[in-house]
Amino acid sequence: MSPTLTNKKTSLINYAALAADLRARQERDGLEMKDVAAQSGVDKSKLSTLVNLKGGLSMDNLLMICDWLGKTIYEYRVEAPEWMVDRLVSGTGLGREAARELAERRARAAASQVAISQAVDRMTDEEKAAIVRGAEEALAGDARR
Repeated sequence: MSPTLTNKKTSLINYAALAADLRARQERDGLEMKDVAAQSGVDKSKLSTLVNLKGGLSMDNLLMICDWLGKTIYEYRVEAPEWMVDRLVSGTGLGREAARELAERRARAAASQVAISQAVDRMTDEEKAAIVRGAEEALAGDARR
């Protein structure tokens, strides 16, 4: 089976890599599949489907497994498939290479947003307040010029 499973179109998720990471964590922690299900919140049958590469996961289950692994969904993203490039070409009038680059830039931007969000989530309220104060001071300085 290929590293990505197909639905109506080629998947944007590398389920083989996700399954490998799940198995590696399971083995590292000495867990049975029922333990992984209990810890991750994903039904054991869905996990079995994933690790046997028999199908994908719903977005909710995909996000819960990524959270359990301590990873983001973007770490399992495959490069922009041809159908996405085709859609951008027809919708924007861009050439194929420009459409491919646009798809990749959008994916990198989304991954950056996730990384920033995760970093902010780890910050204390005091650290967040200090950043807000710094931004307000910078804006006030710009307004005075």
